[in-house]
Amino acid sequence: MSDYSDIAPRGPSIRDRGPAKHFHGRTGALQKFSEAMDAAKKGAGTIFLIQGAPGSGKTALLAKCQEVAAAKKWQTARITPEVFWNANELLDALGQDRDPVQKESGWSTAAEGEAGLLGLGSAKGSGAYESRKVHAPRTTLEVLNDGENALVLILDEAQTVAEKIPNEHHPRAKIVLDKIHNGEVNRPIILAAGGLSTTSEVCLLQNRLT
Repeated sequence: MSDYSDIAPRGPSIRDRGPAKHFHGRTGALQKFSEAMDAAKKGAGTIFLIQGAPGSGKTALLAKCQEVAAAKKWQTARITPEVFWNANELLDALGQDRDPVQKESGWSTAAEGEAGLLGLGSAKGSGAYESRKVHAPRTTLEVLNDGENALVLILDEAQTVAEKIPNEHHPRAKIVLDKIHNGEVNRPIILAAGGLSTTSEVCLLQNRLT
């Protein structure tokens, strides 16, 4: 777990949205990130937090971290805070098909018509009852555990995590963050997050960083 805080621009100012056209410095941070990847391969958990003022190059540095990970054959995915409680949002970020929504067994359209004309007992007796059950959607942790590739999750504007996750889903999100933080997922995973200087105090990353 790392907190690379208050990064200062070097050379010409770097816009804080997307990869920078000219990337200056940050070699220390990228080295730390590379070391975090090596540690994650050995089972260590990591939330790599980049904190700084607006315009200090957080987004550009996250983009560079993504390049480093891709060069090392890690899977990368840009995520939103919803990922921590909504598994289908994570599947979207990973480029995978969404899990179907669970449906209950019920009557077919034909059976419903029979039930209206003949009564429920007659329709049931005709054998027109159909099972429409499908697998329930997986949880975010199940999706993370099901994958085989080492993975870097890229989260920008991390200071908004708490406000973008409904209060009722905070406990679920905290469990996911704890599992990543403690290396308790069945593959190497790093959460690389960028946010304002108050990020570790105002979002669900609090108490998970040194």
